[in-house]
Amino acid sequence: DSIYGGADADQIYGGADDDYIEGGDDADTIIGEAGNDTIRGDKGDDIIAGGTVTISGGKVTASVDDGESDTVDYSGALTSMTVDLETDDTTDLASKGEAYSSNLNDQGTDELYDIENVIGSEENDTIKGSNENNILEGRSGDDTI
Repeated sequence: DSIYGGADADQIYGGADDDYIEGGDDADTIIGEAGNDTIRGDKGDDIIAGGTVTISGGKVTASVDDGESDTVDYSGALTSMTVDLETDDTTDLASKGEAYSSNLNDQGTDELYDIENVIGSEENDTIKGSNENNILEGRSGDDTI
């Protein structure tokens, strides 16, 4: 499915398929849910979450290039997460980071572009920030930040 938000603040849910989602202008909440989703926050302070199934087993590409503060939320993840917002020197994308589940049976990798803030899961997460101003929230669990 292809889903496009409007000029106002939107709440968008992707569903079970492989979705392409664009938030549009203003502050949006985008939930990818199951499937291998590509999510662009676009303008505004966006909250992007892959959804429980996607985070623990699928793949999300979160791309936000508006220069504002954007958040990826793993509070719905069923396993601990490792999130690294640091630059990936193997690409030309200066602000690429990644996140993956530590559950060996559910190894999905989320590609995070221009994401500044992370909300962790209820498990034992490892969260590494970038050279941007980050807000890193571990939630419960024995987290390493």
